[in-house]
Amino acid sequence: MFRAYLDFVRFRYYFASLALCILVLQLASCSTGGPASSPISVPVSLAISAPQNPVLVGDTGQLSAKITSADGTNNDVTAQATWTTSTPAVVSLAQRGAYSAQSIGTASITATYGGQLATATVSVTDHFTVIAVPDTQRMVAQVDGGSLAMATSEFNWIKDNEFSENIRLVTGEGDIVNSGDSVQEWTNADTLYRILDETTIPYAPVMGNHDYDIGNGMVGADRASQNYNHYFGPQRFAGRPWYGQSTFPAGQGDSFYVTFDVGARHYMVLALEFLPRAEAIAWAQSVLDAHHGVQVILLTHGYLNADASRISVDDYAETGLSYWGLSPATASDGNQLWNELIRKNPSIVAVICGHTWPTQASRDDDDDDLDQTPQLKADFEGDGRGGSGMLRIMKFYPGQNRIDVSSYSPYFDQWLVDPTNQFSTIYGQGTKSVVQRLNSATK
Repeated sequence: MFRAYLDFVRFRYYFASLALCILVLQLASCSTGGPASSPISVPVSLAISAPQNPVLVGDTGQLSAKITSADGTNNDVTAQATWTTSTPAVVSLAQRGAYSAQSIGTASITATYGGQLATATVSVTDHFTVIAVPDTQRMVAQVDGGSLAMATSEFNWIKDNEFSENIRLVTGEGDIVNSGDSVQEWTNADTLYRILDETTIPYAPVMGNHDYDIGNGMVGADRASQNYNHYFGPQRFAGRPWYGQSTFPAGQGDSFYVTFDVGARHYMVLALEFLPRAEAIAWAQSVLDAHHGVQVILLTHGYLNADASRISVDDYAETGLSYWGLSPATASDGNQLWNELIRKNPSIVAVICGHTWPTQASRDDDDDDLDQTPQLKADFEGDGRGGSGMLRIMKFYPGQNRIDVSSYSPYFDQWLVDPTNQFSTIYGQGTKSVVQRLNSATK
């Protein structure tokens, strides 16, 4: 009996020891990260995604934060991060990285998560800048005092000042070249615009009468534009999200549109061929109908004369539209463009053009919605220096419905300060009060 009792005790001790060993092995496996366990991913860096360009006063938006772990994985931790702002009076923060731009200035935004910290700077301004490049034809052709160096200085200035001037759009006003049949001139123009490819700025080089294949400023009833489309057709902008999906004629870039955003605001430049045919105006209306809520800058080459009157067939009493090889069946003058498209669409907040010289001109007219539409012309090619590398700089103040216009040559470091080159104008939707609308309607 005693022997049996000893055997029972040894049996219990054996199994207790075995269970203890198994437990120790399990604990050791867990603590040393054995094959059965998953490796622990350790956060090593945190990054904030913030607007690169300045935002406008009144804008709201969303910041985001991503954590990178030791194993290379990235995870969005925007909602879990702790957010702070150095200057709430400039940029205030709500929960989960939502921000509101309060006043002009800069604010340092900080996110913390998992023991990691990241900062980003958000700049706030009250305007954005649109650059118009007036007719470059004589500089590209290097005639009449113009030089390629002048034009190059224009494009390099734009590139160098993209962020400091908050440049969001570049418009080419047409007559890119002097002779549309010159391969050398098109090559020069292509080199200039490739400078903008080094930026993030959308650009819209519209056709002028000198850009058609015939050369010498003639257009022709067939509007042949093979050379323009070879260098500036839709294929040039393939993959650019800002280049519109529709063009006129289909597959060509004679008329096209470009979109861009400034904070929460949506804009478009609608570029129309020289003295557009009726079909081009109908196409433009279809684009406007498809983009409700977008403020539109209409860009075309020939629209205003040097005295600020709209280009009309009456300006060419002996030849009419045949001066350019066109006819009433193949072209619309400035008055038709105003009456058939611009005044009917309150979303068009400004018109930009070139073509005529020697003086600069502008005018303001009420559209059918009784909003003021500024129409702005700049063409410096007749200044005796082929254009002097002069840029038209337009600063848009959406909160004030105002555009400040100035003219500057980076090549000569020269500002023109006369009233036709330095002025302000009202623009925008809803610029008139209800009382003003009623008074205008009863006149």
